[in-house]
Amino acid sequence: MPGKVESGKLWHKRLSFLYSTFNKSFHGYNLTKNVKDPTVYYDWNQKKKQYMIHGICVDNLIFATNIPSYPNDISTHLSNNDCPVTEEPATSILGMSISYENKCLCLDCIGYIEQLSQQFDITNDLPDIFTPLPVNIEDVLEAVVKIIDGNVSKVKYNESKARFAKNIKELETKCRSLCMALAWVAKIRFDITCSVNILASYTSKPNHTLMKYLIRVLRYCFTTRHMKLHYKKDDSDKIVVECESDASYANKPDRKARTGGVIRLNGNVIAVVSRKQKTVTDSTSYAESAALLEVVKFGMYIYYFMKDIECIELPFVVYTDNMAALKHAINDLNSDRSNHWDVKLKLLHQYCKEGIIDVRHKDGKDLSADIFTK
Repeated sequence: MPGKVESGKLWHKRLSFLYSTFNKSFHGYNLTKNVKDPTVYYDWNQKKKQYMIHGICVDNLIFATNIPSYPNDISTHLSNNDCPVTEEPATSILGMSISYENKCLCLDCIGYIEQLSQQFDITNDLPDIFTPLPVNIEDVLEAVVKIIDGNVSKVKYNESKARFAKNIKELETKCRSLCMALAWVAKIRFDITCSVNILASYTSKPNHTLMKYLIRVLRYCFTTRHMKLHYKKDDSDKIVVECESDASYANKPDRKARTGGVIRLNGNVIAVVSRKQKTVTDSTSYAESAALLEVVKFGMYIYYFMKDIECIELPFVVYTDNMAALKHAINDLNSDRSNHWDVKLKLLHQYCKEGIIDVRHKDGKDLSADIFTK
């Protein structure tokens, strides 16, 4: 179905048919589509303490189950319906390595980082780098972009123009491919999330300075490639969601704040947020409240996603280091200085009033979300 506008719709229609026929063909299974995420199917039997959960990523089917016969059943069913499958070991998936150490599930992408480093001639002979990017990187890139815009307008329409365009096209391909590869690494390596997000915003105007800093991030990943993401098992019957939010204020060239957030599930980090806010905020309270709401929305997605599968405890706790944002969320406050962002405050207050979230204060130096704002 490549190239078809309706390919996504047809793909999901095909999957829905396969799963519905699977439930009929094999009695005892009741795979259900997740309400919040149509690429996830699950079957959770509390009485028998049996579970199955599927994640679909393009042509990859990832599933976890404690039913011994299930892998063979689903493989047989897909093969009988013209969907031949090739099973991979549970030790790797999509470039990620899965291992178990000290009763922890560990994820890493050592092999993928090493493979990527070979393409750009990064070896152990080069000096180690222990920070992804230098301070004030955005100021440097903004200055370079302005120079490039000036040079492009001066290039004459002759042979040099065509050569210039060709070089830019090649550089653009390299920049974007490396940026996409690093974005995939950032799915596990949360420490480069903010750096990749910053550099990705400049790929529309590729330049050698941007490429240099993309390679710097890759060298940092290569230096620290043995770092792993650990998930500890929790024997509790309840699922507890915790969030942290933070925001930088007007320290970027365009004076837009950056939202940083961390979402934990039973103490394990499952997602992070690092993105530039859409509007310029005229106070730290506004920036922190906007960041708080953005992280809360992400937490709400996790809540509704997990609510279908398992019992989840409410309210989920959200930490912030800004007292004004905290008071605005808990209390229905309004003033002349906050009229222009009243809708965000009302929504936060409504979530608090309904017992969905519990906003608490945490000192900035103890806030993990801080590293995703700079």
